[in-house]
Amino acid sequence: MTDSLVHLVVAVDAEAKPLISWFGLRRQQPDRGFPVFRHAHIALVVSGPGKANAAAATAHLHAACGYPRNALWVNIGVAGHRDLPVGSCHVSHAITDSAAGRSWYPPQAITPPWPGAPVMTVDTPDVDYACGELAEMEASGFYATACRFSTSELVQVVKVVSDNAGHPSENLRATHLTALLGQHLDALDLFLHRLGRLANELSEGAATSGDELAPWLARWAFSVTQRQQLAEQLRRLKVLDGKSMQPQDASAARTAEEVIRKLAERAGSRPLPLP
Repeated sequence: MTDSLVHLVVAVDAEAKPLISWFGLRRQQPDRGFPVFRHAHIALVVSGPGKANAAAATAHLHAACGYPRNALWVNIGVAGHRDLPVGSCHVSHAITDSAAGRSWYPPQAITPPWPGAPVMTVDTPDVDYACGELAEMEASGFYATACRFSTSELVQVVKVVSDNAGHPSENLRATHLTALLGQHLDALDLFLHRLGRLANELSEGAATSGDELAPWLARWAFSVTQRQQLAEQLRRLKVLDGKSMQPQDASAARTAEEVIRKLAERAGSRPLPLP
């Protein structure tokens, strides 16, 4: 387990139940809007179904925990899929909001204990399993909001397959959801441990000095905000690659905005294997 502050966002009580038991969480009072459970450095909120609820509950939990920066955020719950086995667990490498037509690509900077799979956030249950992806109703609202509070490497979506074409959702019961998530708690511990180590590396192990920024600032015109973004991307890449980046690594970029985008793309493609 990690010592980093961990935020868990789930949709319904049946998904929360095994996590509350596993981590020894206690309900926080007073209850203002969304149920929050906490113990030590683990905090969980039950959002209710839907991406709007997930976004609001994520912001609520951030405030309830004192607005920490660069903490761990994980949306864990169930999803349907046309043919993936019921009970299999997957970490999302792509999230698409079907209504908005917008996509996000959570960077996998560590080696997760589960295979990756794309997630489709839908506004109504995909009872026909038409989308061909992990279909659920919260990930896009959660992810877009949590990335405002933490670096994207530390914001992850984990889904357990609860139903498929051979075992449709109409047969699901709350006890089934609880049991399905309960099978993956050891792996979740490992995942959080690896994310916690990455969080420590990103926050402490790779500060970007003024000397490292100077050659970049001499070549491109960065605004104050863009300088902060440049420092953040260079810090990430120092952790992920084990060495400092140089301006020639982005020599094709014509503007400061292009530099930042190229560095962000490179950081997103670098896995960091952690034991």
